[in-house]
Amino acid sequence: MVYISGERTGEVYQVDRCDIAQTGKRPWGMVVAKPAPGSCIVQTSGEVRGVYAGLTPGAPLFLGAGAGARLSHVPPDPPLSGRLYHQVAGQATASDRIYLGMQTPVVRVA
Repeated sequence: MVYISGERTGEVYQVDRCDIAQTGKRPWGMVVAKPAPGSCIVQTSGEVRGVYAGLTPGAPLFLGAGAGARLSHVPPDPPLSGRLYHQVAGQATASDRIYLGMQTPVVRVA
């Protein structure tokens, strides 16, 4: 999962890995392909196929903790101190398919 990290140049956005511990790094989309070093294709909504496997159809997918915030069916644990937000990024529609749809974050104070 990535966020917009810099100015857009033409039709190209600068992105970096999101981090749920930092409010300025909330997710914008999911990297679905890396055609070359230093570039990626980001999808912001809709069906995503083949990026994840072993998903539980019908279950929500939360942003995980740490850089990149991989998706998980389990919400991340709170840090020892500070804020952490939970955000549902989508729902598994099959074992290898996600319907990507970012929801409003829910902030939880640890």
